[in-house]
Amino acid sequence: PGDTFATGRPAAVYRDFMQGKIPMLVAPETNYIYVHIKDVQQAISAAATLDAPQIAGQRFLIGNSAGMITTKQYFEIMSRHTGRPCPAWTLNVTIGY
Repeated sequence: PGDTFATGRPAAVYRDFMQGKIPMLVAPETNYIYVHIKDVQQAISAAATLDAPQIAGQRFLIGNSAGMITTKQYFEIMSRHTGRPCPAWTLNVTIGY
């Protein structure tokens, strides 16, 4: 109760990282698309200015492949901003196949 810091998967990962609960990176070369909050804000603002009939039933995808980073790069960014070390151990998921 009252723990709003861990709402959603990204927040939970960040919380676990800050608490030192991530001993290794699994599939460190996996690519993901992360979206900056300012881009989300701009997209919502742009959509909100359109007429309702113009956007009714539409989907708005925010992000592009140019914004892709690997799991390792994500944790390196968090490490730079927080001063906490990036997990040194990695597990390549292809080892299980």
